[in-house]
Amino acid sequence: MSKNLVRVLFFTVSFCTLFLFSCGNDEECRRDKFVRLYAGFYTVKTDTITGISAESKLSVDSITVKGVGVDSLLYNNSKKLNSVQLQLNKLKTQSDFVFVFNNVVDTIKFGYSSSESYLSFECGTLTTFALDTLNSKHTTNYIDSIIIISPEVSTADVENIKIYHTPK
Repeated sequence: MSKNLVRVLFFTVSFCTLFLFSCGNDEECRRDKFVRLYAGFYTVKTDTITGISAESKLSVDSITVKGVGVDSLLYNNSKKLNSVQLQLNKLKTQSDFVFVFNNVVDTIKFGYSSSESYLSFECGTLTTFALDTLNSKHTTNYIDSIIIISPEVSTADVENIKIYHTPK
C-alpha cells in the first residue's frame, strides 16, 4: 500500500469513528423535542354562605380526546383525569380537538403561530407554538370556558390552558 492510501484510510476511519461517537443519544433528542400543550380541568365552587368562589382541580370521570383530521385517539375513555396533553400540528396554524366528557361532546379549536429553532446536528430543529387568544374557540356543551394561562407551548412542563366545567 502506498503512503497516500494509508493516510486516506486512516483519516476516513478516524473521521467515521469521531462522527459516530459525537452523535448524541437519540433518546435525549426525543426528550428535548417533546412539545405538548398541557390542559388542566377545573371547576369553580361558590360558598353559599360567604359567596366566596374558589377554583379547584376537576377529575373527569371519563374522557376521550381525538384530533380532528387525525386517525388516532389521544385518550380513549380514560378515567379520573385532571389534565391532558395535546400535540399541535406544526404544518398548520390551527388544530382542532374533539373532547368527549362523560358522553357529552365539545370541540376546541386552537389558533397559533409556530417557530422553529435549531437544536443540533443530531437533534435537528424544535417547533414551538404561541397560542393566539383571538383564534381559540370552543363549544360549550360540557366546557364553560377556557383560559389561556401560558400561551407559549414549548418543552416546558407548564400548564398552558385551564378548561372549566361547572357541575349542574
